[in-house]
Amino acid sequence: MNREEIYNIFTPEFNPSLDIRKEEPKFITKKRGRKNKSNDIINNEIFNFEYNKDKKVHTKYSHDNIKKRIKALYNSYIIHLLNNSLKKTFKKIKMRFIKVNIRMTKDIGIEYNRNLLNKKIKDAIINVSNKYKDLDNNKKCIKFIEEQKNNEEILNILNMTYKDLYNDYYLKSTKDNNGDNSFEAHKEKILKLYGKEYLDKYIKNTENFVEFFMTGKNRKCRKPKEVDTIDIPTEENELIKTGSTNDTNLDNLLDNKKQMVSSFAQTEICDINSKLIAIY
Repeated sequence: MNREEIYNIFTPEFNPSLDIRKEEPKFITKKRGRKNKSNDIINNEIFNFEYNKDKKVHTKYSHDNIKKRIKALYNSYIIHLLNNSLKKTFKKIKMRFIKVNIRMTKDIGIEYNRNLLNKKIKDAIINVSNKYKDLDNNKKCIKFIEEQKNNEEILNILNMTYKDLYNDYYLKSTKDNNGDNSFEAHKEKILKLYGKEYLDKYIKNTENFVEFFMTGKNRKCRKPKEVDTIDIPTEENELIKTGSTNDTNLDNLLDNKKQMVSSFAQTEICDINSKLIAIY
């Protein structure tokens, strides 16, 4: 075999039909971001609520969102009740309570709300909404009330727990006493806006609101699945299992493996060198 034949073995003739340069790889680009589910929600869920096991969509009918609405209306009731009492007790004072921080409404975690339900109202309303410039407004109001005389009525409200005021005041409030911020007025608005089906679901959640958070359990994080290990039998393992291990046997096994690896590596290197010599 001459030099040219050896060269042709390692460098085959160019075949235009096999020219891979003509066919460039095609990359499929995927759009990033979440898929838009707004159309499905509008068409299937918002106006005609149906529970679909295969496709769970978070709508206003879900228990989480209903609980957020309950908290939003109840928090509004608290501020309204305090301001009415403040205005009634101290007529010449223009000081007023302002809305609480949004987390107090949006957070529906078990642990957070269990602590909130056991808090006194004066401690729960300290953190106000970031929309206001004076973030210490409610603190100043509380301090002012505590320093005044004839403050028993409003001080009694401030010292009540979040859950006691909910059960004893809010759920029993009517339009005659609290106007548009009463529980009675809230139910009428919900019925008008969303219908009886939603109202029934809302009322059921309000009745179980305190019990849900006081007796509920925190969600546990999913643990990663354990990976089963496969025991591959080896000569060392067999010796260990049979109890015939000693220094001599293990040394012999290691020497044999080293020789096998060394001879294999040398063979590969010789083959590569011979091919390079043949080309040049």
